[in-house]
Amino acid sequence: MQDLYYEKYLNNDLFIKRYIIPNIKWHFSYLNGKRGFSRIYKVPYAAFLKKFFLKSYFTKRVLQGKVDIPYLELVLTTKCTMRCESCNNLMQYFSPNNQYTSTLEGLKTSLETLFEKVDSIQRLRIIGGEPLLFKELPQLINYIENSKKIFTFDILTNATIDFSDELVKELKNSKKLRKISISDYKKSPNLKSH
Repeated sequence: MQDLYYEKYLNNDLFIKRYIIPNIKWHFSYLNGKRGFSRIYKVPYAAFLKKFFLKSYFTKRVLQGKVDIPYLELVLTTKCTMRCESCNNLMQYFSPNNQYTSTLEGLKTSLETLFEKVDSIQRLRIIGGEPLLFKELPQLINYIENSKKIFTFDILTNATIDFSDELVKELKNSKKLRKISISDYKKSPNLKSH
């Protein structure tokens, strides 16, 4: 009975495009060595899995009612050290009295609520504003590292703030860190720095 309920999703092109294909791509990328040099020797294995196994694996998980989120962004704060007119996250529209910063406990509570409904989050992207303004970032990294439902994470920063020693230590010890992306705003004609 449950299979019939979830089967409708597998007949929906938008669901396939936004759920099944991104999960397949993430697993292929992970096994193919995109996350670290140590996986480089698994390329033939990854290609084999992509061709013969991953689609049926995620199809079966959908039929079982499993929810695997391929990608999720976690906004820590709307505060930023820059005011770029072309900001992807629209932070330039938050006035100083509208800005907010999450709390570590609030983030944990929100993630725990989500974890009750989902089976995995393949990739969590930590963003802001500027995520390095979030004082409890090392503790959040530690929480993510110990979470069984989050497989990998990355951080997007403008790198106008130094990484604290505590944050560097957490990042160095992390087995789930995928990458740290630094936005390059040199070519942005409407760049304003705070």
